[in-house]
Amino acid sequence: DNFHSGLANLRGFLAYGSSDYEKDTRSNLDESLNDIKKFTQESVSETTRADGVKLVKLLEDYISLVEKLITAKKTGDPQLTQLISEGRVYVKNVEDKFEEISKYQAKVLEDGAKKQSEETSATIFSVIVLSSVFVVFIILTALWYSRNLAARISRVSNELGAISQLNLATPPLKISRNDEIGDMAKSLQKMK
Repeated sequence: DNFHSGLANLRGFLAYGSSDYEKDTRSNLDESLNDIKKFTQESVSETTRADGVKLVKLLEDYISLVEKLITAKKTGDPQLTQLISEGRVYVKNVEDKFEEISKYQAKVLEDGAKKQSEETSATIFSVIVLSSVFVVFIILTALWYSRNLAARISRVSNELGAISQLNLATPPLKISRNDEIGDMAKSLQKMK
Protein backbone atom coordinates (compact mmCIF):
# COMPACT_ATOMS: atom_id res chain seq x y z
CA ASP A 1 0.00 0.00 0.00
CA ASN A 2 1.05 3.63 -0.46
CA PHE A 3 1.49 4.35 3.26
CA HIS A 4 4.03 1.58 3.79
CA SER A 5 5.77 2.41 0.50
CA GLY A 6 6.05 5.99 1.78
CA LEU A 7 7.58 4.70 5.03
CA ALA A 8 10.10 2.60 3.11
CA ASN A 9 11.03 5.60 0.94
CA LEU A 10 11.36 7.79 4.04
CA ARG A 11 13.76 5.27 5.55
CA GLY A 12 15.72 5.33 2.30
CA PHE A 13 15.83 9.13 2.39
CA LEU A 14 16.93 9.19 6.03
CA ALA A 15 19.64 6.61 5.30
CA TYR A 16 20.95 7.98 1.98
CA GLY A 17 19.56 11.52 1.64
CA SER A 18 18.52 10.86 -1.99
CA SER A 19 16.06 13.31 -3.55
CA ASP A 20 14.37 10.38 -5.35
CA TYR A 21 13.50 8.86 -1.97
CA GLU A 22 12.29 12.26 -0.79
CA LYS A 23 10.06 12.73 -3.82
CA ASP A 24 8.68 9.17 -3.62
CA THR A 25 8.01 9.57 0.12
CA ARG A 26 5.88 12.65 -0.46
CA SER A 27 4.13 11.08 -3.44
CA ASN A 28 3.31 7.83 -1.64
CA LEU A 29 2.06 9.55 1.51
CA ASP A 30 -0.08 11.99 -0.51
CA GLU A 31 -1.61 9.09 -2.46
CA SER A 32 -2.28 7.27 0.80
CA LEU A 33 -3.98 10.36 2.22
CA ASN A 34 -6.12 10.74 -0.93
CA ASP A 35 -7.10 7.06 -0.77
CA ILE A 36 -8.17 7.43 2.85
CA LYS A 37 -10.15 10.60 2.10
CA LYS A 38 -11.93 8.83 -0.76
CA PHE A 39 -12.62 5.81 1.46
CA THR A 40 -14.02 8.10 4.16
CA GLN A 41 -16.29 9.94 1.73
CA GLU A 42 -17.63 6.72 0.18
CA SER A 43 -18.13 4.91 3.48
CA VAL A 44 -21.76 4.09 4.26
CA SER A 45 -21.12 3.23 7.91
CA GLU A 46 -21.03 6.10 10.40
CA THR A 47 -18.45 4.21 12.48
CA THR A 48 -16.14 3.70 9.52
CA ARG A 49 -16.62 7.29 8.39
CA ALA A 50 -15.75 8.62 11.87
CA ASP A 51 -12.68 6.36 12.05
CA GLY A 52 -11.74 7.49 8.54
CA VAL A 53 -11.85 11.14 9.62
CA LYS A 54 -9.59 10.32 12.58
CA LEU A 55 -7.21 8.46 10.27
CA VAL A 56 -7.10 11.40 7.84
CA LYS A 57 -6.18 13.70 10.73
CA LEU A 58 -3.49 11.31 11.96
CA LEU A 59 -2.02 10.97 8.48
CA GLU A 60 -2.10 14.74 7.87
CA ASP A 61 -0.25 15.26 11.15
CA TYR A 62 2.22 12.55 10.21
CA ILE A 63 2.83 14.13 6.79
CA SER A 64 3.56 17.45 8.55
CA LEU A 65 6.03 15.64 10.76
CA VAL A 66 7.62 13.98 7.71
CA GLU A 67 8.17 17.43 6.18
CA LYS A 68 9.94 18.46 9.40
CA LEU A 69 11.99 15.23 9.25
CA ILE A 70 13.02 15.89 5.65
CA THR A 71 14.01 19.47 6.49
CA ALA A 72 15.90 18.32 9.61
CA LYS A 73 17.78 15.69 7.58
CA LYS A 74 18.71 18.24 4.88
CA THR A 75 19.89 20.82 7.41
CA GLY A 76 21.57 18.41 9.83
CA ASP A 77 19.24 19.53 12.65
CA PRO A 78 20.12 17.89 16.02
CA GLN A 79 16.36 17.44 16.64
CA LEU A 80 16.26 14.72 13.90
CA THR A 81 16.44 11.82 16.38
CA GLN A 82 13.60 13.26 18.45
CA LEU A 83 11.50 13.79 15.29
CA ILE A 84 12.17 10.19 14.23
CA SER A 85 10.92 8.99 17.65
CA GLU A 86 7.77 11.12 17.28
CA GLY A 87 7.34 9.67 13.80
CA ARG A 88 7.43 6.14 15.16
CA VAL A 89 4.59 6.99 17.56
CA TYR A 90 2.55 8.45 14.68
CA VAL A 91 3.22 5.40 12.51
CA LYS A 92 2.04 3.10 15.29
CA ASN A 93 -1.12 5.20 15.78
CA VAL A 94 -1.82 5.23 12.03
CA GLU A 95 -1.28 1.47 11.76
CA ASP A 96 -3.49 0.84 14.81
CA LYS A 97 -6.27 2.93 13.25
CA PHE A 98 -5.83 1.07 9.94
CA GLU A 99 -6.13 -2.21 11.84
CA GLU A 100 -9.22 -1.02 13.71
CA ILE A 101 -10.92 0.02 10.47
CA SER A 102 -9.92 -3.25 8.80
CA LYS A 103 -11.42 -5.29 11.64
CA TYR A 104 -14.63 -3.27 11.52
CA GLN A 105 -14.83 -3.66 7.74
CA ALA A 106 -14.30 -7.41 8.07
CA LYS A 107 -17.12 -7.57 10.61
CA VAL A 108 -19.43 -5.52 8.36
CA LEU A 109 -18.60 -7.76 5.39
CA GLU A 110 -19.13 -10.89 7.48
CA ASP A 111 -22.48 -9.59 8.74
CA GLY A 112 -23.49 -8.69 5.18
CA ALA A 113 -22.52 -12.14 3.91
CA LYS A 114 -24.44 -13.76 6.76
CA LYS A 115 -27.53 -11.67 6.02
CA GLN A 116 -27.30 -12.47 2.32
CA SER A 117 -26.91 -16.16 3.13
CA GLU A 118 -30.03 -16.05 5.32
CA GLU A 119 -31.98 -14.27 2.58
CA THR A 120 -30.82 -16.83 0.04
CA SER A 121 -31.85 -19.67 2.35
CA ALA A 122 -35.28 -18.09 2.83
CA THR A 123 -35.68 -17.69 -0.93
CA ILE A 124 -34.65 -21.29 -1.56
CA PHE A 125 -37.11 -22.46 1.10
CA SER A 126 -39.91 -20.43 -0.52
CA VAL A 127 -39.09 -21.85 -3.95
CA ILE A 128 -39.10 -25.40 -2.56
CA VAL A 129 -42.45 -24.88 -0.81
CA LEU A 130 -44.06 -23.31 -3.88
CA SER A 131 -42.64 -26.01 -6.13
CA SER A 132 -43.94 -28.70 -3.80
CA VAL A 133 -47.41 -27.15 -3.76
CA PHE A 134 -47.34 -26.94 -7.56
CA VAL A 135 -46.22 -30.58 -7.90
CA VAL A 136 -48.98 -31.73 -5.50
CA PHE A 137 -51.53 -29.71 -7.52
CA ILE A 138 -50.32 -31.29 -10.78
CA ILE A 139 -50.45 -34.79 -9.26
CA LEU A 140 -53.98 -34.23 -7.90
CA THR A 141 -55.12 -32.84 -11.25
CA ALA A 142 -53.59 -35.81 -13.09
CA LEU A 143 -55.25 -38.25 -10.67
CA TRP A 144 -58.64 -36.56 -11.06
CA TYR A 145 -58.32 -36.52 -14.87
CA SER A 146 -57.17 -40.16 -15.07
CA ARG A 147 -60.04 -41.32 -12.82
CA ASN A 148 -62.53 -39.33 -14.85
CA LEU A 149 -61.13 -40.79 -18.09
CA ALA A 150 -61.08 -44.33 -16.65
CA ALA A 151 -64.69 -43.99 -15.49
CA ARG A 152 -65.84 -42.84 -18.94
CA ILE A 153 -63.95 -45.68 -20.66
CA SER A 154 -65.40 -48.15 -18.13
CA ARG A 155 -68.99 -47.01 -18.91
CA VAL A 156 -68.39 -47.42 -22.66
CA SER A 157 -66.78 -50.83 -22.03
CA ASN A 158 -69.76 -51.96 -19.93
CA GLU A 159 -72.11 -50.82 -22.68
CA LEU A 160 -70.08 -52.78 -25.26
CA GLY A 161 -70.19 -55.83 -22.96
CA ALA A 162 -74.01 -55.52 -22.69
CA ILE A 163 -74.37 -55.17 -26.48
CA SER A 164 -72.10 -58.19 -27.04
CA GLN A 165 -74.58 -60.23 -24.92
CA LEU A 166 -77.42 -58.79 -27.02
CA ASN A 167 -78.79 -56.78 -24.11
CA LEU A 168 -80.10 -53.66 -25.80
CA ALA A 169 -82.29 -52.57 -22.89
CA THR A 170 -79.54 -50.77 -20.99
CA PRO A 171 -80.14 -47.09 -20.24
CA PRO A 172 -78.53 -44.74 -22.77
CA LEU A 173 -75.03 -43.50 -22.01
CA LYS A 174 -74.66 -39.89 -20.91
CA ILE A 175 -72.55 -38.19 -23.51
CA SER A 176 -70.95 -35.25 -21.72
CA ARG A 177 -67.99 -34.49 -23.97
CA ASN A 178 -67.34 -34.14 -27.63
CA ASP A 179 -64.16 -36.24 -27.83
CA GLU A 180 -63.22 -39.76 -29.00
CA ILE A 181 -64.90 -41.46 -26.04
CA GLY A 182 -68.03 -39.36 -26.60
CA ASP A 183 -67.98 -40.36 -30.30
CA MET A 184 -67.75 -44.05 -29.31
CA ALA A 185 -70.71 -43.61 -26.96
CA LYS A 186 -72.78 -41.99 -29.75
CA SER A 187 -71.90 -44.83 -32.10
CA LEU A 188 -73.02 -47.37 -29.51
CA GLN A 189 -76.33 -45.56 -29.06
CA LYS A 190 -76.90 -45.68 -32.82
CA MET A 191 -76.08 -49.40 -32.87
CA LYS A 192 -78.84 -50.10 -30.31
